[in-house]
Amino acid sequence: MYRRAALVAAEHCRADPREVLSARRRKGEVAAARELAAYLAVVCFNLSRRQVARLTGRNVMLISRFCAAIENARDNRAIDAEIDQLEARLTGGAHATPALHAENMLKWAEERAILQAMWARGDTLAQMAAASGKTMAAVGMILNNHRGDFPYRRPRSAQR
Repeated sequence: MYRRAALVAAEHCRADPREVLSARRRKGEVAAARELAAYLAVVCFNLSRRQVARLTGRNVMLISRFCAAIENARDNRAIDAEIDQLEARLTGGAHATPALHAENMLKWAEERAILQAMWARGDTLAQMAAASGKTMAAVGMILNNHRGDFPYRRPRSAQR
């Protein structure tokens, strides 16, 4: 879901989609596209800011600032109309249903189960990040789920 929002935002901002989806820090049109993508993911797909933060490897406060910046920009009628068009493009003219949110949560749970199995067999965060195409921070966030149930370090007896 975030990926779709990022691709639409990248096209709108005339930014390279690969840069928008990368974990590297960027300025200009790439940063603007990332802000817009985060906002669109929250609004169009009913993703929480925490979920968007996990998907992007960024923190929740940054995603909240992105959303606030876009909401403030919507005070301008021209910008508001552009964002409305982008939302309609992503949602097919209607806002996302709870079924889309449930589908996204199911995919996230499956991804978390796969990463937990990799951790159990002894893979490192770096290996899991490389296999999943995510940053190490994003892998850690998915595994941790903000509940503290994932130890970032194995006990010394379990380390290779």
